[in-house]
Amino acid sequence: MMQRTCQEGMTLIELVIVVLVLGVLGSIALPGFSAFMVRNKIGNDLSGLQGDLQFARNEAATRGQDVLVVALSGATWSSGWLVRDSGGNVLRMRQGLTSGNVISGDGSGTITFNRYGFTSTHKIKLCTPNNADRDAKAILIARTGRIRQAFDTGSDGVVDDGVVNFSCP
Repeated sequence: MMQRTCQEGMTLIELVIVVLVLGVLGSIALPGFSAFMVRNKIGNDLSGLQGDLQFARNEAATRGQDVLVVALSGATWSSGWLVRDSGGNVLRMRQGLTSGNVISGDGSGTITFNRYGFTSTHKIKLCTPNNADRDAKAILIARTGRIRQAFDTGSDGVVDDGVVNFSCP
């Protein structure tokens, strides 16, 4: 009498079903992951600029002299920036953004903190390559030198300065 042996492994039909299920789950998760990556990149760029601005303010107060944050390409912050003292000594330098995000200021490519850490008011916005207002972020700098991230105070999904929404070009 012949003895039956159990086959180990999967049939082709089982394998196809598993691949289809994984494909469906992947297609559901991919758009959410893409949005996460966009938010992560703009958050990193925002943190880098905000950290350098805070560094410049602290150095101005510590050294008792003006410290400037200067865009490397005129008023275009996306090409990078440097932090230098009033004597021209470079304290820190940041190369251009590799994320494709765009940083634009409110006119001038220079922010100067005086020896007390004070400056004039500034608004700097960060936009993603797709220019979606809902993905935009902004940094607000008060005359007192306070540096903070702008939030959506109007609950409309777009960050604002407390009154006006920031929009990307």
